[in-house]
Amino acid sequence: MRHRIERGFTYIGILVAIVFAGTLLAVTGEVWSLTAQRENEEELQFIGRQMVQAIDSYYRLTPRGQKRFPATLDDLVRDKRWPVPRHHLRKVFYDPLTAKKEWGLIKTPDGLIRGVYSLSSKHPLGQRTTLSGTNSGSLALTYQDWRFEFTPRF
Repeated sequence: MRHRIERGFTYIGILVAIVFAGTLLAVTGEVWSLTAQRENEEELQFIGRQMVQAIDSYYRLTPRGQKRFPATLDDLVRDKRWPVPRHHLRKVFYDPLTAKKEWGLIKTPDGLIRGVYSLSSKHPLGQRTTLSGTNSGSLALTYQDWRFEFTPRF
């Protein structure tokens, strides 16, 4: 009789251990997911600043004083307006949130690019504000609201 009771306790002990391990794995997965999202947000901000700096460089270094924005993101990688092409960016970055080279483009009235934004519709962590070189103060509901745009100073 005693042998059957011990088997029951062992079975319950194994079930409790499995539940505990499952809970621990779920918590670990959630922490890992939040950490990965935070890292992607930081990378998006870095890339956004790089894009703004590249558009600024393209705009300022326009030959013969005709200030102009790029027509495509590839123009930032290889600026063919010069006898020897200039490189304002090394490459067109992948969006860390969508893992694609496709970006939302902020265009001027004449269709040239003055900024970019992520095409991800995910919600950012916490109450972040939109980014346009500096914080503009408006709440961002999705990553599409994070705008990285160059505004020339006259």
